[in-house]
Amino acid sequence: MPEVATYPGEPTKSYGGDFTTINGFNAELVRRRFEATADRLVNEMPGRVLELGPADGGMSPMIRTVAGKGLMVWDGTAKELLKTKVYPFDVVYCMHVLEHVTGPVTFLREVRRLVKDGGIVFLSVPNAYSLHRILGVELGVIATAKTLGPRDHAAGHRAVYDIVDLEKVTTQAGFATVERLPVLAKPFPDRMMEDCTGRMLDNLAVLAQANNVFDSQLLLMLECA
Repeated sequence: MPEVATYPGEPTKSYGGDFTTINGFNAELVRRRFEATADRLVNEMPGRVLELGPADGGMSPMIRTVAGKGLMVWDGTAKELLKTKVYPFDVVYCMHVLEHVTGPVTFLREVRRLVKDGGIVFLSVPNAYSLHRILGVELGVIATAKTLGPRDHAAGHRAVYDIVDLEKVTTQAGFATVERLPVLAKPFPDRMMEDCTGRMLDNLAVLAQANNVFDSQLLLMLECA
């Protein structure tokens, strides 16, 4: 049974209650994650869309611009939602939830049950090989790129994924990768990224497109295998 370390939907109390996806750099990441998926979402012509684990709701209104009244935002676990019998959904957004979960394959199999045959899941986690983590290794802040650091523990992260790890658990859960979507390279910690101008961030997005190895995110479009 998967265990959720930080309850999806609640602001992360261990950040002093100031963690938010509504403004600041995290809001910028949320916007760019959605924009990376937006064209694909439109192409899917979704009838029903689920946002599973919305944090404090930064992406919800963006999804609603496409999904309209077809969007359901679930502020709880997949296992709890399976008890409601309101599924299946055409599209599921599961953004930055998996890294909080133990038993990732079990969790993803639960997500698979929420999706209709032929449906799509947009899944994202932080990238172990993001530039800022590589620099963290070189500076001695973390032992390896896949080591949970102080900020990982503070955020309730249970694992750090690279693309091989992520596709291994998604495949075991019954998904196939349709596409990996680039988001944004992140060379600095969040507090330093706050000072980046829009032009700097756009250039970092171009870098992620050119070499997704260093993207700060692993954002996959999955289909049910």
